[in-house]
Amino acid sequence: MEEFRQPIVDRVVIKLLSYKQVKKDDGEIKGFTFMLKDNARRKLLSELIQKLDSKTQYEGKNYSYSTIMLLQARKITTFLRGERKKYSGFTQRW
Repeated sequence: MEEFRQPIVDRVVIKLLSYKQVKKDDGEIKGFTFMLKDNARRKLLSELIQKLDSKTQYEGKNYSYSTIMLLQARKITTFLRGERKKYSGFTQRW
């Protein structure tokens, strides 16, 4: 999961904040936590789903991020079973 946090979640959050699609008024502080209001939460989820459906290069072909996650899960499974000698995590440059 961690190998996909930066290319999917971090990029979406930075985009929403940079383009002011989500603002300070779209949430409220409860204790030590900033909670998004429903409209901002819907916007975030919509952008995340859109990002998961978008395509990028992976092993010389274009795949959606959701498909890449599946392929990586299969790779780590075969590694943990001892069917593969090494596992390389998914990396992508900004």
